[in-house]
Amino acid sequence: MNMAVVDDEEAIREQIGGFIEKRNPDFDISSFNTGEGLLASGKDFDIIFLDIQMEGMGGIEAARTLRQSGVDAVVIFITGIREYVFEAFDVSAFHYLLKPIEEQKFMEVLGYQPCGVVVHEDGSVTYIGGCGDSPERVAEVNAINKAKREKEAAQRKASMERSQEAAEERKQQMEIAYRKQAVAEFFASRTVDMSRVTYTETPGVMGSAVAAYEQNIMETAGIMK
Repeated sequence: MNMAVVDDEEAIREQIGGFIEKRNPDFDISSFNTGEGLLASGKDFDIIFLDIQMEGMGGIEAARTLRQSGVDAVVIFITGIREYVFEAFDVSAFHYLLKPIEEQKFMEVLGYQPCGVVVHEDGSVTYIGGCGDSPERVAEVNAINKAKREKEAAQRKASMERSQEAAEERKQQMEIAYRKQAVAEFFASRTVDMSRVTYTETPGVMGSAVAAYEQNIMETAGIMK
């Protein structure tokens, strides 16, 4: 599973990275100190720990950009100000962590199974737990759905390409038939033994069959030597 840690404080990046490794050493962890760095990486992440307040592009803006581009990664915000949490849910955040981050709280968030969220008038949040999925499970489902969408898109593309090839083939066949008919009508008043005319085609060369057919008729008629 690919994890991203985005925070302008190196100590926070190292702390969260250590927590992730402790939970599962096999997770692949990438660290960034800016939102721009995260977006520029072009890498697909399953879970992103994203600081809200950073120089340049903040976490909310970075998450919004990801969502607008179709990225459905699990986003867990990091912030030192609780009031920012309310805005975080506008970009479908899964959860948040308040600084300073405690290991126990971090592990609870990764294992959390929220069923719903209640946002109070003062901006505080109450989670209703017990019937949802953990962020790791949500990331797994996202990956499965993404693979399914990519497979369907590839199938649609292949179908369109086959349709285009068939249309092009029909177009060429119609062009050949039209030119053959035109040549036949042109020489209708001339004395030509059509039984002596042969029709050959050079594979892969568009129009070669018609050109050979026309030349054969003209040679047979004694017009072209």
